Amino acid sequence: MVNINQFIKPDWRKLLIFLLFVSLITIIFQSSIMGGWSIKETTYFILPFPSITHREISCDNIPTPYASECKPESSFKINYLNLALNIAFWYLLSCLIIWIFDKFRKSK
Repeated sequence: MVNINQFIKPDWRKLLIFLLFVSLITIIFQSSIMGGWSIKETTYFILPFPSITHREISCDNIPTPYASECKPESSFKINYLNLALNIAFWYLLSCLIIWIFDKFRKSK
């Protein structure tokens, strides 16, 4: 039986794997949606729950009759619940990987 405190207790290996997961997932799996002439919405840290969304409106590619109505803006939205769930998910996954690695190393 596994001791839950030892399983969750942070050490350098768990934190290293956690940081690798988070950085790779954030870089590789970001979703971009283009809408209209110049609306771009990018979601970061998307797996397993979308957490951070950046919405950018630029007025570069808008036809001349509509250019005067365009107002460029940029905004970030953070879903804190999804962000916390993502952090917990990836940390527990890194703990599981280290636990499996230790089990196989001790059995040999």
